[in-house]
Amino acid sequence: MVLAPDAPSEPSWSRRLAGALFATQRRWGWRAIEPVRPAAAIDPDPGAAPEWVEPMPPDTSNLVAERNWARRHLLARVAFAGAAAAVYVITRPGVQRFLAGQGFEPELYEAYATYGWLLLLVLALPVLPRTEAWLRARRNLARFLGPYRLRADASRAAYDRAFAAWQEAVDQHARRLHAMTTRRSAGPRWEPVAPAVATQRVDVIGGDARRHGWASLLVMLGTSVLGEGQRLAVLDLTGADVAGGLLALAAERGLDTRHVHLSGAGSDADLLAGLGEPELVECLTYAFTAATAGADQRHERALTKEVLEGLVRALDGPVTLERLAAGMRVLRRAAPPDVLAPAELERLAEQLGALGTDDWTGRRVRLIDHHLGTLAERVRPADGAGPLWPEVPLAVVATPDGRGDDKRLLDQVLVQLAQHLCDQPRRPRVLVVAGVDHLGAGTLDLLAGHARRAGVRLVLMIDHPQGTGEAAIGTGGAVCVMKMYNHRDAEAAASFIGREHTFVLSETTVNVGRSFSDGGRDGFAVSTGRDSHGSPETWPMARRIDGVSDSRGQAWTGTRTWNAGRSVDSSWTASRVHEFTVDPERILGLPETAFILVDNAPSGRQVVLADCNPGLALLNGAEPE
Repeated sequence: MVLAPDAPSEPSWSRRLAGALFATQRRWGWRAIEPVRPAAAIDPDPGAAPEWVEPMPPDTSNLVAERNWARRHLLARVAFAGAAAAVYVITRPGVQRFLAGQGFEPELYEAYATYGWLLLLVLALPVLPRTEAWLRARRNLARFLGPYRLRADASRAAYDRAFAAWQEAVDQHARRLHAMTTRRSAGPRWEPVAPAVATQRVDVIGGDARRHGWASLLVMLGTSVLGEGQRLAVLDLTGADVAGGLLALAAERGLDTRHVHLSGAGSDADLLAGLGEPELVECLTYAFTAATAGADQRHERALTKEVLEGLVRALDGPVTLERLAAGMRVLRRAAPPDVLAPAELERLAEQLGALGTDDWTGRRVRLIDHHLGTLAERVRPADGAGPLWPEVPLAVVATPDGRGDDKRLLDQVLVQLAQHLCDQPRRPRVLVVAGVDHLGAGTLDLLAGHARRAGVRLVLMIDHPQGTGEAAIGTGGAVCVMKMYNHRDAEAAASFIGREHTFVLSETTVNVGRSFSDGGRDGFAVSTGRDSHGSPETWPMARRIDGVSDSRGQAWTGTRTWNAGRSVDSSWTASRVHEFTVDPERILGLPETAFILVDNAPSGRQVVLADCNPGLALLNGAEPE
């Protein structure tokens, strides 16, 4: 639920929302605390119940006709035989009496009875083939319809199973839906989130294309500031009416508001009301020179200031943009409109000689004339127009959408007037400027400096963080990062959020070894010996041998060995890496109203994910601070 400026709302709902938002102070959004586990996605709706469709039966017209023909003929034969039997049974007593009256023998009665029954039997014999034909026709029809009936029974069984499964799915869907509704009704509790009190500047970078996120954040911020009894000024340069929801809630609360939309002539605000001559010259000078691209604009600024000071001194009556544009036409030696007095024309004519005649001066004077003419045409105040920034709790000044030179010029003038507002004694507590991408870093630095010296909290809403203002983002102490669509913007935002050191498993090594050995040894030994003994003689050759002994032996040895081994060695390595605290992909996928608050508070730097959806204030889990 996003509070869009053009979203229809019921009075009771808007009153409840206004009461809840103004009752909770000092919050820009909520973050979930003790969140419940997200419920698993329920099954889709089972839809309508399955319908039974009878399978198409086969063509049995011939078989049915055959069965009907056999049945008709069978019935005819049965009827004929039955009629004959009935006639015989009914007429038999009369025939017997007739035969008896005529004097026939009793044997004739018996013959009549016997032949009568035989005749009935003969008449009943054709019933048998007709019965067999009828039964055969029935069997043929049943045999022909057998596969169809099996298919129909299977189809019916499948339908019954499908219907039972559908009924079970319906019951399960209802149970899960009820469980999810119960869990969601409990929901998480939401804690208010806001930058530190000492933060003087907050940069909001990113945002969805429809500006729903900015509108929701402005509602949260605005109701928080207005609820504390402080003044809030909003300068909307987006053309998307991001302050429409806040204006509606403030009006519902009964607060005085002022909404000025500078869309053309007849505006109900006078841009120059309340400005002294020095402030007027300074505002227009910086607005005209900031609109020109270039790093050093000191010479252009000096000439512009000199020309504008001469114009203001030459005018006697009230200084308006229309009269300034007319005076500038006099300095360019063109016919002015009939809005200047003769004395003013004379004083302007005296300044013609003071302007240089070189090409650079001529081009600069023509540019000043164009700027004054554009402003006089686009923001001509109506009769009785009041000041641009009245002393009301909520003042909103908005410009139409566009990116042309006239749009840029008007935005630069309004930013200079907002800068002048910060220097006033009765200045607002918070100043919000939405859509400042095209203003340039120099203009934003000057505005931030004036706001800081005046003690005004400045909130800048920047669509793209890249560009001339990227280096200045976050210098005020707090940044809200919202949804982005460009990957470079998301990387720039992630770089600002910061990086952190983490340990990541980078290498895993597993060594597995296996060894096996098989060995054997065989040995065989044979030994022989001979021993003789005798008596010694004097002459050795004549020795006497008394005995001889022989010995013989053999030995065999065998050995065998087996060895097997297995070794496993594992190791892992973790590396210390320096990665984004929040990945750019997460920033690209943020919801419209979600934001990441980076707060450089005195207690330390904090990164908090929050949501600025105003509807969260109506939940039971939303906690006031």
